[in-house]
Amino acid sequence: MLSTGNFKMDKLTLSYKDLIKKYEKILTSTARGFETNYEFLEAWVPNENLAYSITDLFNAARDYKILELSVQLNEDQVKDLKNNKIFLSKIDEIGKCYFENSTINIKF
Repeated sequence: MLSTGNFKMDKLTLSYKDLIKKYEKILTSTARGFETNYEFLEAWVPNENLAYSITDLFNAARDYKILELSVQLNEDQVKDLKNNKIFLSKIDEIGKCYFENSTINIKF
C-alpha cells in the first residue's frame, strides 16, 4: 500500500546513496523538487553528519505516516550508526529501530 498525502504507506525501502545522488542533482539543476514519488522526501534535507541525516529522514517519514522505512547503507555507515549511542537513543524515541545486514529499519 503506497500513497502520499494523508494516506498511510506500509513499508518503503530506499538506498541512501541514491537519495544523496538525487538530492545533489536537484541542487545543480533548474528543476524544482526531489523528483520522487515519495512526498515526505520534500521535507528532508540531507546532513553531512550521517546520524543527523538518518534521524531527519526517519522523522520526515513518520510525519508523512509511513509505517516502516528501510534505508540501505554501506557497511561503514552501518558500523558508525551502531556505535553512536546518541543516535541510537534518538532513534528509539522515534520508533522501533533494528539493523539487518547493511540496512537500517524503523517501524513507527
